[in-house]
Amino acid sequence: MEFLWSSPFRELTVSALMADVNASRPVFYQYFQDLHELMEELLRRMRGDLLEATKPWFISDSDPVEALRKSLAAMTDVGYAWGPFIRAVSDAATTD
Repeated sequence: MEFLWSSPFRELTVSALMADVNASRPVFYQYFQDLHELMEELLRRMRGDLLEATKPWFISDSDPVEALRKSLAAMTDVGYAWGPFIRAVSDAATTD
C-alpha cells in the first residue's frame, strides 16, 4: 500500500516493491505467485473492510438514520485508506 501511495501501478514491480521493504524477491514469491495474486489478496482485505464498515447499516436494530451515518463515515474512511489501491485497480483495468 505504501508503494501505491507514491507510485502508479504501472511502476509496480516485484523488485521495486521488495526494495521498499528491504527484502529480496524470493521473499515475495514465498507468499505470492505474482503481482496479480498480491492484488487479489489486497482486494479481499478491502472487501473485508467494506463489509465491516457497512455492519451498522445492515445489522443494527437502532435508529436507521444514525446507522446509515455510521456506515457512510466508515465507508469514507475505507475509501481513503484504500484509495491508492482503488486507483491502481482502475489504472490496471484497461490493460492488465
